[in-house]
Amino acid sequence: MLLMRGVIPTWMELLKQNLSQESCGKVCAFGSTVNYLCTAFIPFFFGWILDKIDGSWRWIFLLTSLLGMTSIGFISKYVRHVRHRYDTHSKILEEFDVGKNQLLKHVGYSIVKPWIHAKQLLSTRPDFLQFQIGFFLGGAGLMAIHAILPKYFTEYLKLSYTGMFFAICFCKGIGFTLASPLWVRLFNRSEIFSFCARIPMLALIFPILLSFAPVNLSFLFLSYFLYGVMQAGSELGWKMSGPVFAKKDDSSIYSLINVLAVGVRGGIFPYLGAFLFIWGGPYLVFTVGGVSCLFGGLHLMGCRKKYALQNLSH
Repeated sequence: MLLMRGVIPTWMELLKQNLSQESCGKVCAFGSTVNYLCTAFIPFFFGWILDKIDGSWRWIFLLTSLLGMTSIGFISKYVRHVRHRYDTHSKILEEFDVGKNQLLKHVGYSIVKPWIHAKQLLSTRPDFLQFQIGFFLGGAGLMAIHAILPKYFTEYLKLSYTGMFFAICFCKGIGFTLASPLWVRLFNRSEIFSFCARIPMLALIFPILLSFAPVNLSFLFLSYFLYGVMQAGSELGWKMSGPVFAKKDDSSIYSLINVLAVGVRGGIFPYLGAFLFIWGGPYLVFTVGGVSCLFGGLHLMGCRKKYALQNLSH
């Protein structure tokens, strides 16, 4: 997961350099949709196997890992194609080789450097700092909630693997797939703060519906369908925020800060969610997580008017 997140700034800058903002958004949404749509059909196969065959997760982990590694061939082929497009003495390849050598010589500095660059950028771009605060609050609430869901599913809802897969993979995947084109159209017409303010507000519905799942499991499936709808907008806004705020500048540092913020949230809020669960049960976690999402949405809405003229999507 660390490596998957780490390559996002590079991919987004690559798309920004070769596509218009509108086309870039469509490509991001399409790629994410394919990913979630494939995930949606997992429960029809793996759920039944996990329920019926004890210990089957061991070889499922192995086979799916090998399947995921097949992407290396496609990426390597693309890298060779990109390098072939440029002369070996071009600025792009020179920067690549110099950066690679510096990384090998100064591994310690390479760990600290992203934090230094992030501090410098956020101190000079208060609009992007406020965007990060709003997105951070929404993501923090969801991370706290997700930390206690396995316990909630098994002890409170008594779900089987098939039931969990159907909610988490199928319902969320279908919601993501159906909503993705709508989010793309909205993104192309909206200012970034206005667009992203809708995401934590929609995320707020997720813990509310989860709270009613013990009464009827339909609330669980509906909650994950709406989570997929929300996630489609979140993926698009999160990935495209770097190119949008960077405008004509290098977007990789902006996207890097997005990744750093995810790491900071992941180091704090799952543990906070677990602590709240031990102290007050799942409904306390749902309440705290929902309030965090609410504050995140309100913060982005408040920033919308202040920074709208500076950060129009077009």
